[in-house]
Amino acid sequence: MHEIALTINSVFPEILARGHMYLDPGSGSFLLQILIATIAGAGLFLVTYWRKVKAFFARLFGKKQSSADTSKSKDE
Repeated sequence: MHEIALTINSVFPEILARGHMYLDPGSGSFLLQILIATIAGAGLFLVTYWRKVKAFFARLFGKKQSSADTSKSKDE
């Protein structure tokens, strides 16, 4: 933890010197909302692309329908 404080102090000395580091009570709630939205967005992204990957491999390695099966389904 001490290393983080030293890193911030060395990277942003002017910001810390002027006292621009105030966090109001609503900031924690906002940061929590950002975290939840990021997790939800990443989950949706992964689910969407996982389905695309599964469909690709299913088409690649799946059974091909014979012409008799295809004509049967068209007649019905």
